[in-house]
Amino acid sequence: VKVRIKVVDPDPMGNQDYSGLKSVYYEVRSHGNVTQSGNLNVTAGAARQKSAEDMITVIAEKNNSNRVQVYVKAVDNADNISEQILDLKIDITRPEIFVTFNNNNSMNGSYYQDTRTATVTIKERNFDPNNVQINVINANGSKADISGWSHSGGTGISDNTTHTATITFSEDGEYMFSVDAADLASNKAENSYQSEKFTIDKTLPVISVSYDNNSSQNGRYYKEPRTAIITVTEHNFRAEDVKVTVAASDGLKPDVSSWSDIGDHHTTTLKFGRDAEYAFTISYVDMAGNTAVDYEEDSFTIDRTKPSLEIIGVKNQSANKGIVMPIIKITDANFTPKGISLNLTGMKKGKVDTSSMIMTENTWNGKIITFQNFGSNMDDIYILTAQSVDKAGNETTKRITFSVNRNGSAYVISDTTKKLLEEGFTNDPQDIIIQEINVDLLKYMELSYSKDGQIVKLEKGKDFTAEVIDEDNQWKKYTYTVFASCFVEEGEYSINISSLDNADNVNNNKAKAVKIDFAVDKTPPVMAVSNLENHGRYKEDSHEYTLNVKDNMSLLYVAIYLDDKLYKTYKLKGQSLVNVEQDTDIVRIDHGKVYFTVNSKNRYQKIKIVSTDAAGNISETKDYNVLVNTSNWVQFFMNKPLFFGCITIFIILIIIITFVIWKRKKYEFFLHRKRELY
Repeated sequence: VKVRIKVVDPDPMGNQDYSGLKSVYYEVRSHGNVTQSGNLNVTAGAARQKSAEDMITVIAEKNNSNRVQVYVKAVDNADNISEQILDLKIDITRPEIFVTFNNNNSMNGSYYQDTRTATVTIKERNFDPNNVQINVINANGSKADISGWSHSGGTGISDNTTHTATITFSEDGEYMFSVDAADLASNKAENSYQSEKFTIDKTLPVISVSYDNNSSQNGRYYKEPRTAIITVTEHNFRAEDVKVTVAASDGLKPDVSSWSDIGDHHTTTLKFGRDAEYAFTISYVDMAGNTAVDYEEDSFTIDRTKPSLEIIGVKNQSANKGIVMPIIKITDANFTPKGISLNLTGMKKGKVDTSSMIMTENTWNGKIITFQNFGSNMDDIYILTAQSVDKAGNETTKRITFSVNRNGSAYVISDTTKKLLEEGFTNDPQDIIIQEINVDLLKYMELSYSKDGQIVKLEKGKDFTAEVIDEDNQWKKYTYTVFASCFVEEGEYSINISSLDNADNVNNNKAKAVKIDFAVDKTPPVMAVSNLENHGRYKEDSHEYTLNVKDNMSLLYVAIYLDDKLYKTYKLKGQSLVNVEQDTDIVRIDHGKVYFTVNSKNRYQKIKIVSTDAAGNISETKDYNVLVNTSNWVQFFMNKPLFFGCITIFIILIIIITFVIWKRKKYEFFLHRKRELY
């Protein structure tokens, strides 16, 4: 340290009135001990040296202290003494920096799961906190907590004085920090501190699992592949620390895929594609030793295989006449009886209740269902549908169509033909339309008719047509149309239909009590009326007349019209005619003769009789205008020629009498006038 010493003997009056310097002495003291001394170069005596000046060097090594004094003593020739002390602080010792940590329990070299505190100690006599630089870097952005400084005793005295501060790293982050310092003498620390990077991680990892397929059946069964998406949320992640433990019933464990990272979210997948029962657990400890809550065991079953289902005992599309006992066999690794459904539907019977028709037998992985033999009155076309759905929802459906045909054909008569058969007679032959319905197709058919005991075989295409409706899973329908041209002649007809079906049933309409019998009658009834004349007059209270009526086949109605209005209609019942409106009005037929009565009226009555046979042929009598009355006056009045003749004679007499009287009065008037004139 350079110290300039300058001593001047004063001359206050400026008249050269001073004695001059005799000597100048200096000492350097450290803690009171003289470490250096010397004299400035002064010439004493008559020369009267007014001043002395010199630059001395205070040796720092000898005076490394805050208590350094430079003592100067000047004596002039008059022995006047002047003393002065200069205090100095000399510090050539560089600060020393020491850093310690309270938590050195790291994982994986530099990861800590608890708060970490660094204690910074600086050994320095002349400490200046403003000259201490603590620079903390956190990659995550949060800051550390730096305390104030505390000091030990000896500040300014001892180079071993210590100054302490703490740096607390309590937030998660990746930290680095440095410490540098300089003392008041600008001595820089000889050992500035630079920490290694370390990580504070107090956050527990989070494990989550999701699936691309959550369509389960019965809680744990899946019929499609399933992928687990495993996500670990962790800042300080290392894939190899994740422990995924998988168990598979077939021993073939799937592996996790490579990890993908987006920020703190790290994802892998675990694919379950084969049929098996699976279970897996996940555990993880991060690099700081934080343990995630274990993912509890997740277990489920992948079942992509459909149940095995077969129907035996009855063939599909078969016609059956004998024993009919379908058997259904179902097997599946994940079989459930709840997944079985049966449906037996007849084309005519509709849905059939099978509960009393089946027997069941359990097997280790399925069920056998056996139908009892289809009983009587079960002829129909059936669709048997069996379905099995396993626990995973895999579905197998089998369906067969078969017929039970023990009764052969049924016959349906068309409406027009039915009407003809109900009436039994026709005068206008028409096509006869009959439908033969059978569970199965026919191998053979033959149509014929008998007329008055003679059998006539009909020729297909010429005498009749046969149209078949052969739809899948439907009864077979044959529509026969026998042409009207076959029934031109009058007579009684009976049609016969014979066939053989695929179940070898021999069929005939008459065997099924379906008769197709009718008569063709084109001849109207014959009528004759007696005891009744047109314009006849009968002086009676009532007049009986006779109707003789006959028909070549079957008379049906006799109707009486009175004055052009229907008076009574009688229908033939046995040997009597019964009034259709009043069944107590019965007229008996006696050897073809019927007796009717016409009642009395004061005028002529017009009578006409109409008869109709069962075939609709109509016969009519002529009109009979008759007078039935006991009154002579009515008889006279209704005898129009006589009545009007008498009227005419009476009128002529009146005219003659009137003319005679007029002529007479005129003559008398002439005589009277003549007398007056004369």
